[in-house]
Amino acid sequence: MKKKSLLIISLAIIILIVIHNAAFSDSNGMNRHSGTLDENTCSEAGCHGAGNGNGSTGGLPDNGGPGSIALTSNIPANIYTPGTTYSMTITLTEAGCQHFGFSGVAVNSGMSNSGTMTATDAAHTQVQNYSRLYITHQAPPQGVFLTTNPAVINFNWKAPTTNEGPVTFYYDGIAANNNQLNDAGDNVYKGSMTFNPNTPVSAPLILSSISAQTFRATTSIPSVPKRFYVSGQALSNNISISIPSPYELSLSPTGGFSTSAITLTQASGNVNTTPFYVRYNASLSGASNQTVTLSSSGATSKTAAFTGQIANPVINTPNQTTIAQFSTSVGTPSSIDSFTVTFSGLMDSIIWTAPPQFQITTNKTRDWDLKHYWTPFNPIWGLSNFKMYVRYNPAVAGPHSGNVVISTLGGTSQNVAVSGVTIGTGIAENILNENSVKVYPNPLSGKGFIQFDMAQAGNVAAIIYDLNGKKVKDISSALFNKGNNSIAFDAGGLSKGTYMISLETKQEKTVKQIVIE
Repeated sequence: MKKKSLLIISLAIIILIVIHNAAFSDSNGMNRHSGTLDENTCSEAGCHGAGNGNGSTGGLPDNGGPGSIALTSNIPANIYTPGTTYSMTITLTEAGCQHFGFSGVAVNSGMSNSGTMTATDAAHTQVQNYSRLYITHQAPPQGVFLTTNPAVINFNWKAPTTNEGPVTFYYDGIAANNNQLNDAGDNVYKGSMTFNPNTPVSAPLILSSISAQTFRATTSIPSVPKRFYVSGQALSNNISISIPSPYELSLSPTGGFSTSAITLTQASGNVNTTPFYVRYNASLSGASNQTVTLSSSGATSKTAAFTGQIANPVINTPNQTTIAQFSTSVGTPSSIDSFTVTFSGLMDSIIWTAPPQFQITTNKTRDWDLKHYWTPFNPIWGLSNFKMYVRYNPAVAGPHSGNVVISTLGGTSQNVAVSGVTIGTGIAENILNENSVKVYPNPLSGKGFIQFDMAQAGNVAAIIYDLNGKKVKDISSALFNKGNNSIAFDAGGLSKGTYMISLETKQEKTVKQIVIE
């Protein structure tokens, strides 16, 4: 099950609907994947859907599925009054789905929590704290899943007691096919709605997402930059961002870091939502504990305490450095082996990378992919005996070999050698369910989608032919997993008319007619 920025001019409530045909992947709601400026949607984060997430074999982009999502409220004429409580309703539907869930978070234009949300259906909803306060779905044994379709989710939102300007509600939903894969077949939905306060902000106001943070760096490598947001309303002067050395500031995550303060120029009293980046550079002089300050004349300053730590990233030798040779046929995953690794003193994510024709996962029943990431969080900066599963899944005849590479910023990489050999043809007849193949929209102009079911994993080529049988466009040629799959394609550049889209394996071909307008 498996990326899109929208300008937030003020407060956003992001509603994340997690839908499964049989079971939820996260019984507490998919928090921190809500689609705000500082959060991906679930497809972007690699949890569900197509997009460009991990493991995608060509699913649909956000809002590309056959379902729908909508937000309604009792906020009169889209004008809210500070301190007032309003009822909100999210309605989401997709044919065939029976279990529904959701998650939501409220942020202002500085990307920090604003207002409060209350669960009005305790059996199905709850409020949880994941750096922000999220309202999420319940799951057994604490509660029960929503089973109606459409799913109708009600909750209350209390506007902030002080005026924080316009309010934008962002809501994000998922329809998952429960095939235990984080890619095509899961559909992601999102939308937004903006509400304005009953009076404009009148006094200088700074809003920001800064909070107490811990940074880790080596003596030669600065920490990974952390991103924060700031905005200003009714200002009489510019916003200044400052923090003493050994911390550095930049408006870019990739360069330009300096100990100098950053000035954000106000225009007509406003500073629009702006990201800025902070990193800890232990090679510079200064105390490791410092305070970041955001200030402007007449506005209440925003401050947060930052703590710097010296890291010594170590990846220990895996318990297996060579895995016995796998064997399987093309298009059929091999048996599974595993290895464990212990890490300490981390300052950034751990990355496992498999060589071509091999796949890895932390869950042997699903989410097989070429890469896996694990991001440490304070106070956990190490990991003991972390198990990774590996298998051979060749798309072409072998033999094949290489290394699963385990790496982290500032640490020495470790390798686990893997090898595999193919046997037989590996492609069975009728692995493609002809009746499942759908091409839409039809007619189309621009982007289209192909959905299909596989009886087992295998290579599928998608090709567009004209009515004379001449190939006019190669859409895709890739290994697809057993179960539901989909492919996104662009018909741009083709003349108007009728064409044939062909899905082809080594032993079979399924053709569908498509009209391009």
